[in-house]
Amino acid sequence: MKAPKRIVECVEKYERLKKEADRIEKEMGECRDTFVKWEGDTGVYVGDLFISDEPSGERQNEGEYCDQWRHGEDWYTGTYYYPIEGSDKYVAYTYES
Repeated sequence: MKAPKRIVECVEKYERLKKEADRIEKEMGECRDTFVKWEGDTGVYVGDLFISDEPSGERQNEGEYCDQWRHGEDWYTGTYYYPIEGSDKYVAYTYES
């Protein structure tokens, strides 16, 4: 049996997109590390960056928002939102300390 052309096309497309996704994932990690570098210096685990239509939580400095939960004496999780210049959306990330 020979592989049908449609299957080969799907596999080739998947391999191409997988390589691109791997490259973008590495780039996103570098962007995250640069954008929230100060968080890493304080022992806070920072998740991936994402775009949010609207923030939640309490307003912080310069229009940022922080939605945080306390789980123990020194254990916090939450999401931090930064307004995007020229947009009504926010760049956000989850964190845990």
